[in-house]
Amino acid sequence: MRWLPALYVAAILVLEPVTPVQWPVSFLLIALPVIAAFAHGSATVAAITIFAVAFEAVLAGTPCCAGRSMGYLWDRHYVASYISTALVGVLGTILAAHRMRRERTLATVRSVAEIAQRVLLRPVPQRLGQVCVETLYLSAAAEARIGGDLYEAVPTAYGVRLLIGDVRGKGLVAVETAATILGAFREAAHDEPDLAAVARRVERSMNRRAEQLPGSEVAERFVTAVFVEIPDHTPVVRIVNCGHPRPCASAVTGSPS
Repeated sequence: MRWLPALYVAAILVLEPVTPVQWPVSFLLIALPVIAAFAHGSATVAAITIFAVAFEAVLAGTPCCAGRSMGYLWDRHYVASYISTALVGVLGTILAAHRMRRERTLATVRSVAEIAQRVLLRPVPQRLGQVCVETLYLSAAAEARIGGDLYEAVPTAYGVRLLIGDVRGKGLVAVETAATILGAFREAAHDEPDLAAVARRVERSMNRRAEQLPGSEVAERFVTAVFVEIPDHTPVVRIVNCGHPRPCASAVTGSPS
C-alpha cells in the first residue's frame, strides 16, 4: 500500500504521452492525495498534494510531455484541476490524521488485551511433575486477543489438575466470568482432595457471582468445563465433565480414540 501512490504516478506518466491532447490524463492526479491517505501520514499526504498540483502544472504546460503550449498552464480547466487537487489534498490529510489516531488507539487496545490475556490465561509450563503439557489458543476471530475460552493446569498434592472451559458469549462479560472460574479453580484445586468437589466449589463460586448480577444477565451466563486429574504415581486419569465436549484420548501416533 505504501508504494501505491508511486505506482499511480508511474501509470499516469505511461498514459500521458500516448493519449490524445484533448484527453489530459493529468486530471487523474486529483485522486492522488486520497490514495496516499490510505498508507501514509498526514504530513506525507500534504507533501504529496503539493507534488500533485505541481506535477499537473508540469504536464499541462510542458510541450514535450503533452504536446501543449505554455498557454494551457493557466487554462480554466487546469486551474480548476489545481484547486480540486488542493481541496482533495486537504481532505486526504484529514483522513490520514484520523486513520493514524484510530490505528494508535487500536494498537493500545490490542496491547491491553494481550496483557489481560496473559494475566487471565497464564502460560502453562511444558512439564508439571511427570506430565507434559502443551497448550494452543486459537480465537474464532482473527483479530481477537481475549475471550471466553479458558484453560489452566495446576500441580497439587493430589496430582496435576487441569481445567478446560468455554464461557457463553464474548467480550468483557465472558472475560469476567472466565476470571471468576479460573480464580475459583486455582484455589479449589489445592484444597479439595476429590475432583468432583473441585467442580462443585467452582460452581458455588459462579453461583455467588451470579447472585450479584441483574436477572437478565444471569440467564445469559453459563460455562461448560472439563476437570481432569492425573495423579503423580498412578496410571489413571480422572475426569469430571460439566457439559463440555467429550475429551479425546490420543495415542502416541496422534490418532484420537
